[in-house]
Amino acid sequence: MKCTKCNAEIREGAKFCTSCGEPVAANQENAQAGTPVTETADDAQEAGEPVAEEKAAEPVQEVETPVAEEKTAENGQEAETPAEEANEVEIAPAAEASESGAADVEEEGRAEMPGAAEAESEAGAEQMAPETGEAIADMEQLAQETGEAEAGAGYAAPETGGPVPDMEQTGSAAGGPAAGMGQPVPEMNGPVPGAQQPGQGVPHYAPGVPQHGATPGTVKEGKKFGKAIIGVIAAVVVVVIAAFAALRLMEKDPKDVVIAAFENVHPKDQVYPTEELFGTSEMMKSLQTTSSEGGMTLKLSDSSEPFITQFAGSGLKMSAQNNLETKETAVNLGLLLNDMEYLNLDAYYGGEKVIIAVPEISSKAFTLDLSKDLAQQFKDSPVFGELIKQQGIDADGLALYIEELKAQTENKEDQPFNLDELLNRYKEGCKAQDNFKAALTVTKGEKQKFTMDGKEVSCKGYNTVISKDSMVDFLEDSSEFFLQDETLREDFLNQLETTVRLSELMGQSMGESLSAKELRDQTFAEAEKSAKEMIKYLDRTLDDVDMVVYVDKKGRLAALDGTTMLHIEDTDVDVKFHLELKGGSYLTQNMSGTIEMEGDGDVVTLEVQRSGKYDKKNLTDELSLSMDTGDDTFGFSYAAAYTVDDGAYDVSAKLSSNGSRILGLSAEGAVDELEKGKSFHMDIDKLKLTIEDSGYITFKGEYYLRPLEDEIKVPKGDPMDILGADLTEWIEVIQEFQAFSPF
Repeated sequence: MKCTKCNAEIREGAKFCTSCGEPVAANQENAQAGTPVTETADDAQEAGEPVAEEKAAEPVQEVETPVAEEKTAENGQEAETPAEEANEVEIAPAAEASESGAADVEEEGRAEMPGAAEAESEAGAEQMAPETGEAIADMEQLAQETGEAEAGAGYAAPETGGPVPDMEQTGSAAGGPAAGMGQPVPEMNGPVPGAQQPGQGVPHYAPGVPQHGATPGTVKEGKKFGKAIIGVIAAVVVVVIAAFAALRLMEKDPKDVVIAAFENVHPKDQVYPTEELFGTSEMMKSLQTTSSEGGMTLKLSDSSEPFITQFAGSGLKMSAQNNLETKETAVNLGLLLNDMEYLNLDAYYGGEKVIIAVPEISSKAFTLDLSKDLAQQFKDSPVFGELIKQQGIDADGLALYIEELKAQTENKEDQPFNLDELLNRYKEGCKAQDNFKAALTVTKGEKQKFTMDGKEVSCKGYNTVISKDSMVDFLEDSSEFFLQDETLREDFLNQLETTVRLSELMGQSMGESLSAKELRDQTFAEAEKSAKEMIKYLDRTLDDVDMVVYVDKKGRLAALDGTTMLHIEDTDVDVKFHLELKGGSYLTQNMSGTIEMEGDGDVVTLEVQRSGKYDKKNLTDELSLSMDTGDDTFGFSYAAAYTVDDGAYDVSAKLSSNGSRILGLSAEGAVDELEKGKSFHMDIDKLKLTIEDSGYITFKGEYYLRPLEDEIKVPKGDPMDILGADLTEWIEVIQEFQAFSPF
């Protein structure tokens, strides 16, 4: 049989011309009419050929030029507008491709070309439609877009060896022949090995890969789209990798997370309920800048002892006033008996004068004038001048000593032994903390859930090791700093000088005639020796601490579990500890912890529990500490409650042993006046001191603190110059005191 197109010999049983790819003579009539032959499914199956799906109601549209299809998921309608052609290029002939391509199609049903596997993704993956760049959801849609046979349909295209698309496909965007034309189209597609249409062994082709038997000609640059897709995918991959790397770089170091969690257990910006309700810190600061007054009264109300009960209404009262503008200060100490003022001591300082009066005993107001030459007053005193000579007291030195005390009292800003400044110098000048942090070993651990702020939260775990050497180094560096701190040594020296001077003024000696500096150096040397001995003992006793630190998403310390060992003499003590900070209004408002120590068969357990709540209306706080030695138990408990609306409060504390109370203290009453940060007045309805389980004594009273309301009054009495008075005047005073009877 000869081919009707190229007149080449076709061997018997062949379906296509091996020279040009034209179908056999059974299809010559239709081929001449420009329409591919449509076989029935049964005929195709019997012949072992792929079949094209039969379409009903839709006529086959023939076009002279390739067209771009527009399909919808519902009807698969075709767009009849020809596709725009651009960027045409010449491709080299595919030599020796025709015969091998046709033979492969005839014998195998699919043509495989080297390199095709790299051109398309595996079957089932999301495909991209050539020319349009639209994602193809499945292989059937891909077949429609690329000109490959749909499931169960299609046959090889003449001249190309590629599959012929369904009759309703234009073939333009596919790289197969245009419908009804039997002509090769641009963008010859080579087969992708292993990629098959559902239900058929029909190949599909990678864009831009020449097919066996393809006719040389001008083709569109389908490769550009593939390269663009590859570029987009590569860019996305790079962005994802870069983002992941950036996040990894931005992630905090585990050691920094753990250190920050411990440092922020009590954050500087934390506002505690007491501060929110009363403004305690603001009130304390106002005492240094604003004139103020305060006082307290406590009177006996009841007792378990009848003898004490008869003194009900008796007690103490004290008050103080301070006027910063006039530099006046007044203090009153009073003794109450059966609700009456029985005895008062009034002290006043102002205008460089000190005045003291005891009005219930003496009519005198004892005065000392500091504005005059104090040393000369001592020397000229009729009574004290002779007295200090007999005692060997240096009048000039005593006067200087008093002047220094006065200057220290008036200088509020430069006070010795300022703890805040000392700690700041320690943080800035000592590397103990930095070295300790650097010595920590921290790695990521397992996550665990804990209750914080009343909710269950997932927390990251960090395996943390604190070496014994780092702890010992920390103690050595810290003790060395405090012992060598120049300001601290200077403050201590000044204090010693004051003490030594006073002793010398009084005719006494401090040690073996040592100077204040020698005493200072001796004291610090002894302190350094004691510190070294303590650190040496700890070096023998301590061991490395292994613990897991749990931190929530906010960076707060949630919990920790740890173990270590103590080497006490010949006994090794295993130590286990656990702590949970459960939060609330602040991190430590609710917490629990245990420490268990076991050695030589003995177990000692320490436990702490704290619970509290603040909801703007009520404030509660409970704390308990306990120790169980196995034979005995000891405990301390504390509880407090405050109601915002009426200011009612109830506070109690207790020490216990083996379940029995040793000592207890409780108070209840109400804050009936409150101006946050400025003033408050508190009634003490009941203050009870309990001894064991039976004995008790109760008091009642008040406490207040407020801005100065009245002028400070000078104590009443006949002025009497303490240093200027003669012996006769002093004898009269002694007689007044002797005449006073307490009962």
